[in-house]
Amino acid sequence: MPGVRVSNELNIDVCGRGRDVVMLHGWATHSAVFQPLVDVLQREFRLHLVDLPGHGRNRDCGLPLCPETVAAALIDRLPNAVWLGWSLGGLIALTAALKNPDSVERLVLMNASPCLIAQPHWPAGVGADWFAEFLAGVKHRKSHALQRFYALCAAGSASAVTQLRYLKTVCGPKTIGSPKTASRAALPRRQALIEGLKALRDYDYSRHLHRIRIPVLILGSEQDKVVPAAATDMLAGHLVRGQGHMIAGAGHLPFLSHTDVVLDHLRRFLSPERKLAHG
Repeated sequence: MPGVRVSNELNIDVCGRGRDVVMLHGWATHSAVFQPLVDVLQREFRLHLVDLPGHGRNRDCGLPLCPETVAAALIDRLPNAVWLGWSLGGLIALTAALKNPDSVERLVLMNASPCLIAQPHWPAGVGADWFAEFLAGVKHRKSHALQRFYALCAAGSASAVTQLRYLKTVCGPKTIGSPKTASRAALPRRQALIEGLKALRDYDYSRHLHRIRIPVLILGSEQDKVVPAAATDMLAGHLVRGQGHMIAGAGHLPFLSHTDVVLDHLRRFLSPERKLAHG
């Protein structure tokens, strides 16, 4: 694109002090989606907030949105840390743990799956035909597909309307300037969206989970319409040191609808020496 300087360097925002935690967002969003968690966690941890290639502040990053490429680029830049990945971010965190196990202290997989498309050996997935139809929608009607995805993320929760409004405000297009000169703030690049969906379609780590020996916290949602809730139980059962927790009444965005519950699980997992009172 004329006037745009393309770089392979990923911008990483760092805030807080303490144990290093890498936070990886999901498809079609960016790191600001985690703000309710960041506001609290930065008081106790040093957070490395990553916008994936083609998204947010890294919209013009030239790296392909390939889990192995992104994981390798981040490991080159970051200290050993806990990696927290939500949705697509979870797939990238899994990649880092499998490819560079010495660089990942612990894993937090939130509403994530090692195999999103249902397979005979991993039935806790979505249908291939539905996914193909959604991918085609992104190729031809990006804005419509994003609105559909945001609605799917919020669906199932009692606070779905509030969550959808938050997603649209934080991640959706925004009008800038006067009505006559208004333009749209940049949505994720179409190519990055397609690459992310293809990664979710093609990557299958379900047969390699036994190789992960570090502690893993798996958070799933009872009403998730994107990653089936059954994936949480399957993940916990396949990981040597996996701890699975299902959040009742939540959809694909438990850190928005059940922020305190998610924070409680994270604190217990990241600071095991602390004895936190049950809420």
